[in-house]
Amino acid sequence: MTLTLTRHGDVTAILADRRFDVLAAPPAPHGLAWLRGAVSRFSRGTLHARRRDLATALLPPPAHLRAAATTMAADPGVTPHDVPVTVLVAALGARRAVHEQVAMVTPGYFGRVQTGLSDVDDAVEDLVDAFDGERTEQVAAAIGLLVQAHEATGGLVTRALAALRRWPGTAPVTAVLAETLRYDPPVPTMRRECLVDHDRPGQGRITAGTVVVLDVAAANRDPDVFADPDRFDAGRPNLDQVLTFGSGPRACPGRDHALALALGTVEGVLHRD
Repeated sequence: MTLTLTRHGDVTAILADRRFDVLAAPPAPHGLAWLRGAVSRFSRGTLHARRRDLATALLPPPAHLRAAATTMAADPGVTPHDVPVTVLVAALGARRAVHEQVAMVTPGYFGRVQTGLSDVDDAVEDLVDAFDGERTEQVAAAIGLLVQAHEATGGLVTRALAALRRWPGTAPVTAVLAETLRYDPPVPTMRRECLVDHDRPGQGRITAGTVVVLDVAAANRDPDVFADPDRFDAGRPNLDQVLTFGSGPRACPGRDHALALALGTVEGVLHRD
């Protein structure tokens, strides 16, 4: 059974409720299945906490990421969407460029329909080799960071630059990024699984095993929270209520790093001659 929630209050409540958790991926020996089974994003409980800490420990300070992204993005020959991954590849110590492999792995990593699984598995193995050649949790954490940078941070850069072209003005880049996260989130949905049978006001009985789709894009346009929600407004006073980075116990721990990468990239593009 699947339940879809679109209201800001409902989505926030599920994200805070420990009776719901991510859809866990089982351990596997190699390829995409190994990667999904070895990262924090698809883990629960103490395993998730340990893997999350491992991933965040790999990240350099946000200021370092922002400066590197600004320098790289100032080159007119560089594609802005690719900057966050390229900066992270160097920061995480990969031995060679792996952007094509990251792009190939991304859809399957996030559970979307994927064809050519053997090619995706090969791309994962190439990524493992680009680090130390061993399928360790630390290597999985590094690859997970790259995939999320490709999907979410690169997507935010592309959308923010489009917003700046469509709605030029004097708003700071940080405000444009924040409103872009609300207006056009690069990752529009999240999924949680109900762990125990229980009753919820307004939703009735929810049984264990029910998959709850959290429509973050719709929740970010809930008129009960965001006035005139279909208007792009970088001056909104309550952008701290945007749910794109999640909330509650599983809120994204790399939020500041992702924003630093996006901010540096957009600043670099704006400074091009």
